[in-house]
Amino acid sequence: MLAPGCEALERMRSDEAAWADAEHQPTLRARLLWAIQYDWRSEDLPLLRHLLQWETQDARRAWKVGGSPEHGRAIHLLALGRKAEDVWQLFEALTVLTAWPVPHVATWTGFDHYLAAAGTDAVLAEVRGSDRPERDEILRRIRTDDYWRNELEPSLWVGPGITYPADPEPELGEPQEGIRRALVVGDIPLARMMLDEWMTGRVEDTYTLHVLIDVYTDLGDQRAAADAAWRRAALPDPGTQVFWAYCEVAKREHAAGDGEAAWRALQVARAALEKSPDWRESTPGQVLAAETFVLAAALNPADPLARVVLTGADVLARQLSYIGSSVRTEAMRGADKLGDERMRQRYEMRAPEQGRRPVGKARPIVGTRRRWWRRP
Repeated sequence: MLAPGCEALERMRSDEAAWADAEHQPTLRARLLWAIQYDWRSEDLPLLRHLLQWETQDARRAWKVGGSPEHGRAIHLLALGRKAEDVWQLFEALTVLTAWPVPHVATWTGFDHYLAAAGTDAVLAEVRGSDRPERDEILRRIRTDDYWRNELEPSLWVGPGITYPADPEPELGEPQEGIRRALVVGDIPLARMMLDEWMTGRVEDTYTLHVLIDVYTDLGDQRAAADAAWRRAALPDPGTQVFWAYCEVAKREHAAGDGEAAWRALQVARAALEKSPDWRESTPGQVLAAETFVLAAALNPADPLARVVLTGADVLARQLSYIGSSVRTEAMRGADKLGDERMRQRYEMRAPEQGRRPVGKARPIVGTRRRWWRRP
């Protein structure tokens, strides 16, 4: 799997004109980044800047939450060069990598160390001497305490659970990573062979089934992913884990095209949720209502089940202490799909701001039955 990337890297190391081949070929860029990771050289920094530029552009166009694994890999490999002048490109790439579709949400935690990869003093000198528009935001993110001033180890630059080892064995030994790379290059038979080898002699515990769900989904085998999700949900698991396990089942059955099975899973999830005394005020309640409306919208309007699911979602939403923006949006979409104009107008008139949980003083929700918030 690594040989084609190593060959392409040698070609690009000797001929800069060949870099253009990778601009519109994500698979080639991925192979190159894998090869550079296991044979990192400072002379590859110009090539890494070029690859990161295109990874960032593709991530921005696709609006990928968290970018792609190769996008993060390119950021890490460029940061290894410890060049202060790279702070601008790293900041641009990290802004895309950590962006979410919701404008006010960002997850920089664990990634902002990349900005000071060249050393705090060197980066501050580079940024302070510039009048670029992103200057103030970068300065705000770079701290000057002793922890930051010390040269951080590369392993501390990345978020929790993310590593980029120089030796391929630990990384490719993980089934998800090896299979993911096989899928990136389009080798489906190899991916299935690696999965079969990994499963040989393994017990289907929570971790194994979690991997199976993800891998089957990546393989496009939604039926197998749904079956694995049912087996995972059947394992003994305490508390709210039961709720999330059956939400996962519903999601996979929805993807597999079995609306009845998805509806059954959502009902089990609701039964698990209602065991919590404060479920009406909880985030899982919002998630369940939104997912139920999503399922209703996905079903054929001529199918009687669609009306059953939509009604069930509406009943659930009415029991919640507030209606969040996601529930409101999905409710309007579901009502539109099934032609329930009255329901659509009811959710449209109810602004999500009315349902935000207040801080401090308790108050009733405007526009609903008299139901009081619990004090924080």
